[in-house]
Amino acid sequence: MSATIDINGKKMLPIKEVILQVDYSRDYITRLAREQKIVATQIGRQWYVDLDSLHNYQAVVTAEQKIKKRQLSEERKRELAIKEQKERQRVEARQRTKKKKVAVMTMCFIVALGTGLGLVIESEVRKNFTAVDQLASLNDANTQGPLGADYTSAGSDALTPEFVPNVSYRDLTSDEGLLLVPMNASGTVATEAYFSDPVTVVEDEDGSRSVRRVNAAGEPTGAEVPFILVPINSNSP
Repeated sequence: MSATIDINGKKMLPIKEVILQVDYSRDYITRLAREQKIVATQIGRQWYVDLDSLHNYQAVVTAEQKIKKRQLSEERKRELAIKEQKERQRVEARQRTKKKKVAVMTMCFIVALGTGLGLVIESEVRKNFTAVDQLASLNDANTQGPLGADYTSAGSDALTPEFVPNVSYRDLTSDEGLLLVPMNASGTVATEAYFSDPVTVVEDEDGSRSVRRVNAAGEPTGAEVPFILVPINSNSP
């Protein structure tokens, strides 16, 4: 027969009977009783426990564990999503850098090729006009020289070509392609001075440089357009 006692309308069971109905050990139930997490009382050396309060405690603990487990799962999902987003951003950054490098290398090759052809053409032009009498006749007739240059007298034995600059205007609205910015031999002209609208120069971690339009508030806006400086010697005939 159960040695149940009644305290304040609650039926209290001895702890030796309680441990047969729950998964908790005697020591754990005793600790809960001492910490007043369940309804219990000690008479002499014997603990008496309200079984309903112990079941309620079990239900609360189980619910808290489920909530913590769900929160931990959601936190791991968020961390995984952030990690995947950062990885995508790194991949996209590497792809953009690779495209810029390819564009710069391509344009450098084109510039080098054009420079080589220009030197060959210049050499051929000089060969055709080495005679002093030919230069004098060209000067007197004020004829049109090759490559669209007007030759005027710059001395007794030299001609100075006068080139009319060919200027075009285009919005900086796309990051496709590459700008060729002339670099004067004296180096006194800033890169920003070649643009009709205010721009700022942006330098990437890999050393490549781009220009971006600057709005009325002085803040960069629009796409980054990569560019390279092309040396131009304005003093060469």
